[in-house]
Amino acid sequence: MVECAYVESTVVPECPWFATRVRIGKDGIEENYGLGEIDAFEKDLLGKAITELTPSIEEGVAFVANQK
Repeated sequence: MVECAYVESTVVPECPWFATRVRIGKDGIEENYGLGEIDAFEKDLLGKAITELTPSIEEGVAFVANQK
């Protein structure tokens, strides 16, 4: 099954979690299709998204770490 999912990955190095198309199998994610080719406009938007996402990701990771 191929779906978009917010997953831990290295697709965007600045964001350890990012939404991409992934192939999901019986053992979880089998393949991450990444972002594909993006143009200059999309790269600019990605940079803006990274700026907003990074603090939220850090907050979420810290929250989960403190639940253990």
